[in-house]
Amino acid sequence: MSAVVPRALEQGREELVAWARRRVGQRAEDVVQDAAVRALRYADRLEDPAAARAWLFTIVRRLVTEAGPREAGELPAALPAESPEPPDACGCVLKQVQHLPEAQSRLLQRVAIDGEKLAEVARELGITENNAWVRLHRARAALKVRLKRHCGTESLRACLDCGCLERGCCR
Repeated sequence: MSAVVPRALEQGREELVAWARRRVGQRAEDVVQDAAVRALRYADRLEDPAAARAWLFTIVRRLVTEAGPREAGELPAALPAESPEPPDACGCVLKQVQHLPEAQSRLLQRVAIDGEKLAEVARELGITENNAWVRLHRARAALKVRLKRHCGTESLRACLDCGCLERGCCR
């Protein structure tokens, strides 16, 4: 995988989150993380590395559309004064998703990677959309723990120094 997409994610994360936060409120972090996973999965489809920023915004824009507007009365959370860590995603994420419990793996695969609408997945599972959001949040948390244990990383910045490529374990 080219380093163009991870670098673009790292450099543009705050801008992506701010843009998404104005549209979906507190769900912005989740939307950007899902976009990061999708961008990493399809990084080989990026034909022009100079267009990486625009390509990332396109992915976030599509996910924002799927997520719907923020709830009435929900105020956008303020951005932290310090620069936060980049999203909890790396090239290893696709491989490590496969090692999660089956229900979590399938949910992450369908929503975060394949881009299915959470409402549709929830309907198929026979659960409420809110319950699906909770399950998705728990799956992301489990993936973060798995990445920390396997790769020793929790952030994209640290992932750029991940040893999995050299070890060949996450191909």
